[in-house]
Amino acid sequence: MERRQRRENLTEALRALPERCREVMLLRYLDGCSGKEIAARLGISVGTVKGHLLKGVRDCARYFEARGLIEAARDEDREAS
Repeated sequence: MERRQRRENLTEALRALPERCREVMLLRYLDGCSGKEIAARLGISVGTVKGHLLKGVRDCARYFEARGLIEAARDEDREAS
């Protein structure tokens, strides 16, 4: 049951992303494509792929934080990185 709920939460977080961002995230994390492969497949630059991945991960984390599914990283922890 917990696994199913986690999958549903992830699906909802991904659905909340803009279409292109979601597409890049799925190609990277579901299909295992490299940045270069994603760029070639979608006709965008590798830099744009990286931007979509950054936004996707950040927005998914915010989605989970807003629902209490993960704890927000403390400012001190972020500064230490």
